[in-house]
Amino acid sequence: MTKVVLPFLSLLFACLSLVMLKSIYPQGVFSQFFAFTLGFITYGITSSLPFSFWKKWSILLFILVCTSLVFTFALGKTTNGSTRWIAVGTAQFQPSQATKPILALYLCTLLYSKKKKIWQLVFALLPIFLVFIQPDLGTALILLVITFLSLYTCGISARTLGMFVFLMSLFGTIGWTFVFHDYQKQRLFSFLAPASDTLGQGYHAQQAIIAVGSGKFFGRGLGHGVQSSLRFLPERQTDFMFASYAEELGFVGVLLLFLLYLLFFFSLIHLSFRIHDPAGKGLALTIVGALSVQTMMNIGMNIGLLPIAGVTLPLLSLGGSSIVSIFFALGLLASAYKANRSRHLVEIRGFV
Repeated sequence: MTKVVLPFLSLLFACLSLVMLKSIYPQGVFSQFFAFTLGFITYGITSSLPFSFWKKWSILLFILVCTSLVFTFALGKTTNGSTRWIAVGTAQFQPSQATKPILALYLCTLLYSKKKKIWQLVFALLPIFLVFIQPDLGTALILLVITFLSLYTCGISARTLGMFVFLMSLFGTIGWTFVFHDYQKQRLFSFLAPASDTLGQGYHAQQAIIAVGSGKFFGRGLGHGVQSSLRFLPERQTDFMFASYAEELGFVGVLLLFLLYLLFFFSLIHLSFRIHDPAGKGLALTIVGALSVQTMMNIGMNIGLLPIAGVTLPLLSLGGSSIVSIFFALGLLASAYKANRSRHLVEIRGFV
């Protein structure tokens, strides 16, 4: 049943995303449609390969994604002060998005490997650092969440987990002092005192709250959002897609969206507990947790409960790299689940 529910829910997200983009950002509809198409193809290919294949090549995938992050600084396109995208023909690829599922795969495979060495876990800090200095604070935070969840769900010792928490705290302090840009610090200050800079760093948060509130119960209707259509709301198609959605579809639409996410995450959790492979189960729980945290972070910053960190809304916001990476992650979970049947066949043949 889960194999049917997940693709169906993903298709609902695709339709909802395209409808919203048609309303608030028509020029992004084609690229988003192409991204979902490529995402479904990616899911099909990834899920068809045995999970043992992905575990075997997890280290190589990790090396490739770290290399692409390094190349981003030399070949990447700089937009709004951040170098995050590599041009591929007329399209753009964001390596940091692919890093999310591959980092989780690398860590969960390593933690259940008989040849694991604790010092190899330190390499997980490399992509986090590379993404952080792009700078992309939001994605770096998600990668940090993935690292912590991978260690926790795979049963790492409290001592090792404490060591990582200490290292993250140390790097966080150093980052705040020497790496954080002034605008990133100002975002936190404006969150703590939003009225102090309504025309500066606090502008985004204020406009998002206005958009959400103006939707009221039934919303203004598709194509009638004032904040999005008049472009008072910045990044309406990515970081603030939820605010655009709430303005046009209102409280009722938001409830339906929450229900869709609940069904999606419940299906993923249900799938996770039916995976027998320890690395696969840890990977599934890590991905579910990371997607849940990203969803809550985006909604939280749209309604003023969290600082703005540049995090998109999974499966709804415009972003080809994000869409494809999520479907790749779902394909990994489906592959891990399919490994259960192979195990049962081996057990039956061994018994006979």
